[in-house]
Amino acid sequence: MVTRILTGMIENGLLDHPMPDTPQRIDYAAHADVAQRTAEAGIVLLKNAHDILPLAKTARRVVLIGGHADVGVLSGGGSSQVRSVGGVPVEIPLTSGAAASFARITYHASSPLDALRALMPGAQVRFVDGSDPAAAAAAARDADVAIVFATQWQTEAQDAETLVLPDRQDALIDSVAAANPRTVVVLETGGPVLMPWIDRVQGVVEAWYPGQRGGQAIAAILVGSVNPSGRLPITFPRSAVQAVRPKPVGLDHFKTAAERDASANTAGNAPEVSSFAVEYPEGSDVGYRWYASKRLTPLFAFGHGLSYSKFNFERLTVTGGAALTTSFEVVNRGRRAGAVVPQLYVARDVSAPRLTGFKRVFLRPGERKRITLIAEPRVLADWEEANHGWHILKGTYAVIVSNEAGSGALVAKASLSDRRFTP
Repeated sequence: MVTRILTGMIENGLLDHPMPDTPQRIDYAAHADVAQRTAEAGIVLLKNAHDILPLAKTARRVVLIGGHADVGVLSGGGSSQVRSVGGVPVEIPLTSGAAASFARITYHASSPLDALRALMPGAQVRFVDGSDPAAAAAAARDADVAIVFATQWQTEAQDAETLVLPDRQDALIDSVAAANPRTVVVLETGGPVLMPWIDRVQGVVEAWYPGQRGGQAIAAILVGSVNPSGRLPITFPRSAVQAVRPKPVGLDHFKTAAERDASANTAGNAPEVSSFAVEYPEGSDVGYRWYASKRLTPLFAFGHGLSYSKFNFERLTVTGGAALTTSFEVVNRGRRAGAVVPQLYVARDVSAPRLTGFKRVFLRPGERKRITLIAEPRVLADWEEANHGWHILKGTYAVIVSNEAGSGALVAKASLSDRRFTP
């Protein structure tokens, strides 16, 4: 652990050039730019039917609904509220849900409403709070595009107890989509949520908790001044039963404080201490590999992410033996510059494919680049406890280059040699 800490300090020059004792002027504009570019790169365009995004120049009436989009963007708890740009965070009382015990949640003062108005000066951009689904539907009916902001709050100390959006937000989205099919949903969540309305909306954007300049980042993605390039680092299930555990680990095992006290009072004993053992039925097939091993089709796969441009993967070559090397071309067939993230998955026999490499590639319209990805040996291998080392089995492996887990733009086979190595 000390080695890791010192390595980071040395590589960043903190030992050779320590921070001076005198106060330094902070470049807030530069900090704001970093915060916004980071958020823009991480926002994921999940659905874009009929190219509803980016917002057409002819969209003159846009309504934003819910999610306190007039105030700012959702923040997690604690240290995520450390800020160097923007105004003072806004605290809003919670009214329902398991997290209501926290009394209030925090929003970074980066208003998507203000940011969209700045980027669409010729349009009428208004806000409706979404507390009344009928009023929201009426506002959506009169708009060219309706954008619903849906939130689910989590922190390190407060996990989500369900994948369902809280506070009847699903019903709100249904009402808006019924009034105007040109509806886009912007999600501010810490993880996947269920989307029973997915077939009734034309666009879905996963913005996560986008930080101090999140409002500006969301607006830039929506209007198209930034081409989305984020990719999902987690699988979004189609239903809760697709996941390994329909309920979060521990909620079925732990008793509440009141239940423990009641049990102790009845029995005349000291309060019991809850304990449980967690089993892992998925074994090493974690995340997207679980879905592959069970042949489940999720709502949105690990690695998924759309762009306002179109990219093709072509001309795959594969070299096996002691190492697995792939080479292929990436082509931007669209009219906009943008980034794509080709992903290399490898599978042995009928086992679930494993992500063994990926690379973010930026291309101008019509540009073509040849990319080389070398499969990470440790990911190809299995762990052998007896030998305390990794073992790549000799055999034929399926090689898949794709945009996301579970699909294959390019497919080939490679023969690998038997190989053992230690950590």
